[in-house]
Amino acid sequence: MEQVRLIFLRNGAFLFRVEESLESPETFRTEMFVSSWAEHTRQLERMNEGGKRDFSASLGHARW
Repeated sequence: MEQVRLIFLRNGAFLFRVEESLESPETFRTEMFVSSWAEHTRQLERMNEGGKRDFSASLGHARW
């Protein structure tokens, strides 16, 4: 998850947090803060193919 955190921080998030569910181990919730919803959508658009691949690999499955 450290790789995922670095991807989002590099792309403009100013906070990224991961929490694991106590009721369902191996289930994670991510929380990130950006300045606006528009910035969030721009952040996703800026993520290059390498970043998407790293993100998917960190999660253990392809989601893009």
